[in-house]
Amino acid sequence: MEKPEETSFEKAKRIWVTLFSFVFFAAVSVNFIEIIMRVVFNASVDLLYDIPAWFNTWAMLLVSGVILIDNEHLSIDAIRSKITGKKAKMLDAVNNLLTIVFGGVVTYSGIVFVNQQFTFGTVYTRIITIPSWIVELCVPLGMGLFTVFAVIKFIRDIRRTYQDNA
Repeated sequence: MEKPEETSFEKAKRIWVTLFSFVFFAAVSVNFIEIIMRVVFNASVDLLYDIPAWFNTWAMLLVSGVILIDNEHLSIDAIRSKITGKKAKMLDAVNNLLTIVFGGVVTYSGIVFVNQQFTFGTVYTRIITIPSWIVELCVPLGMGLFTVFAVIKFIRDIRRTYQDNA
């Protein structure tokens, strides 16, 4: 049996997840190098301690929307699994709306925060000075994408036909 042809949206999602999988791998690799430096050479570079945390945050936030739209996120389905039909559709709609509001609030807050960091010129003082807005930019970008994907999920769920178990 042949695999269905991948849509451009599906291909873009796959490439996006692959890209940030490499970012996550880089974070783990840098962390590993930093541990080896501390244990073997009794030396450490402060930037090698921070980069894994920054890369992990970038990877997780920028993939969160793709995970949401594919229903691969962590969820507690005790109530949802017990209901069907219109009640299930209503619960999904409410959950999706709450997710959109959450994403919108965090996106807006992230924009305000990054703007303040840029305006005030805040930096992370390490072996090299890094503007903090560059590091924190992942919050409005990632949550903005998350919110867009939450809207797409909401529309898909509203259009979906829910079956009654009666």
